[in-house]
Amino acid sequence: MSEPDGWSSPRAAQRLRVQSDMVPGRSEVLALIATLAAACLSPRPAFLDLGCGSGDVTAEILKRRPDAVATLVDVSDEMLKRAGRRFPDDGRVRILKQDLNAGIPDALAGSRFDAVVSCFAFHHVEPRNRVPLYEQIRGVLGPDGLLINGDRVRGEAPAIGAWEFDYWIEWMASRARERFGITRDPAAIRRRQIEMDVELGDQPGSIWAMRDDLQRAGFAHVDCLYKNQITAVIVAVNQSNPGG
Repeated sequence: MSEPDGWSSPRAAQRLRVQSDMVPGRSEVLALIATLAAACLSPRPAFLDLGCGSGDVTAEILKRRPDAVATLVDVSDEMLKRAGRRFPDDGRVRILKQDLNAGIPDALAGSRFDAVVSCFAFHHVEPRNRVPLYEQIRGVLGPDGLLINGDRVRGEAPAIGAWEFDYWIEWMASRARERFGITRDPAAIRRRQIEMDVELGDQPGSIWAMRDDLQRAGFAHVDCLYKNQITAVIVAVNQSNPGG
């Protein structure tokens, strides 16, 4: 059964929590993004969390920087409801609905953020929309602001990408058995993962493609902080440019 609305589908949102247990290094990715974002030296740092889901990244940042303010953006009504329940009556948190394929919300025009963070969201954005999105992100970042993106990636070489995907499938089969006591045929897991990628429009790129797109969008410095199988953390710096 397909998901005609992609990640805005309630059924897709319900599956996300189970899927999050099947992502290599997810806890490390969350901790790394939050720790780097929290290192901001502003007296009351402002963060933009794109593709926020239920607010996992923001929660980790606020643990480290309770003085921060955060704007959360997602396309899924179900995820936004969960985020709202997670931060009830929290004056530090603002929640907006937006499909990132259409860019960042118009309501954020003129805003300035110390960091823009995202966790496993940008690979849902169509490749042709990524550079325009990154350009908009750069436009709302303050001087030396950071874009910190933890995401699913693929190998640059097709053969390596295929090997990494199959290795991930074997890893998921082992993790399901060890964590949940569920024995599943790796071939069945592979078929289902491919089906989900098609249903949800997932198109992960390589870390090098992400770097190239970020540089096209005007980011001068791009680094890979972490990679574990099909998971990576990329950071881009909005270098100070008084004339730009």
